[in-house]
Amino acid sequence: MKSLSVFLLFALAACNPQKLDTGGMAQEMRDRQPKHVTPSQLATLADEWGRQLADSLNQRLPVSRQDTALIGKLGRQYGAEAKFMTLRDLSAQPDPKVREVAAAYHYAATNRLPAEPNLQKLDGGEYWLYTAPTAQSDSTGGFWAIRFSRKNIILRVDVKTLNRLKTPE
Repeated sequence: MKSLSVFLLFALAACNPQKLDTGGMAQEMRDRQPKHVTPSQLATLADEWGRQLADSLNQRLPVSRQDTALIGKLGRQYGAEAKFMTLRDLSAQPDPKVREVAAAYHYAATNRLPAEPNLQKLDGGEYWLYTAPTAQSDSTGGFWAIRFSRKNIILRVDVKTLNRLKTPE
């Protein structure tokens, strides 16, 4: 009888009264589905998602420059890390690739040339850096630096999107 009581006690303790997030679990299973993603598809996805995120951030200017919670929230939607970078102090940029892009945007702003969004492969393709000038880019303005990891791009992309991006062979 004692062993039955102990068994029932453990059985009740093992039951978790919390509901399972079946929607979240289903999404996680879809994300973890095996996928074959080519480097060109990675670049296309980073470019598309970077453009969408930069457009979302630019629509909320000038408030979004200082709103780290908003930047973080929008970045998490795309699995990215977004930062606003100023053109004032180029030497303060820690990443040499970001310094190069900042110098190019600074040159374009001071010479009144059009500044275009840019996509750079970092660390041998492990990361992608999407940069986009703000709508108010001038010599004191800045740009958005959006960093995607290869892992997050692959996890977040769905099979339908990959099929859309397939190049005919």
